[in-house]
Amino acid sequence: MDDETVKQVQLIENLQREDLNAYEETIGILELLALRLKMTQDEVIKLLNRMEKANRQKADNVIRHDNEEQADDVIPHNDESEDTKADNVIRSKGKKQADNVIRSEDIEIVSNVFACIGRLCAESFRANRLPLLNLPCDIQQALASGTIEYTKARAIARFKDNEQRGDLLEKAVSQNLSLSQIKELIQQLQANSAQEILPEKVLSQRYSDIGKRLKEAKVWDDAKKLRKVEKLLGDIEKILSGG
Repeated sequence: MDDETVKQVQLIENLQREDLNAYEETIGILELLALRLKMTQDEVIKLLNRMEKANRQKADNVIRHDNEEQADDVIPHNDESEDTKADNVIRSKGKKQADNVIRSEDIEIVSNVFACIGRLCAESFRANRLPLLNLPCDIQQALASGTIEYTKARAIARFKDNEQRGDLLEKAVSQNLSLSQIKELIQQLQANSAQEILPEKVLSQRYSDIGKRLKEAKVWDDAKKLRKVEKLLGDIEKILSGG
């Protein structure tokens, strides 16, 4: 066997491990697909995305076709054949259209890989596993080491504050928190963050709001209110000047 075949066999054997975590499995499947398809991993990801888009468009076309059949008695049918329409689309889009063509042999290779593995399918892999590769580095490291499950990792990764996310990850691992406990803790942290707005920002916003309200209110027409406003403004000026 050549080196490439040996590598594929090793990947398949590794993917059969019972203790394989989701992150390792994702990397292994992606590497195997790249070898079988003779593509880079980025090209494999693009192919899977194009396959999903093609399947979605096919489903939309079925729905559209059913609707057109129902409307035949109302709207005159276009005599132009579907083949002619397709030919016109290909000609109009030229090379760009050709670049998006999915080869039937590539689809077959992808299907065979997932059939060989015996788990997942191309779309579930694309939708649920590939996003793991976009997680923050600390989360990916935890996944790679097997210290946290991928469902928990994805929940923690949604927390944007790097420092707090790191603390949350450490606590989730050390205390073996459940997914529901992690989500509850995230909600608490987010609520606390919302309350920790800097006082100067609050005051600045209040000053801005008061200025707008002064312009809109009819204070200037009421001598009594105007005197009160002038007194309060004078007090504020004294405070700001250190008086």
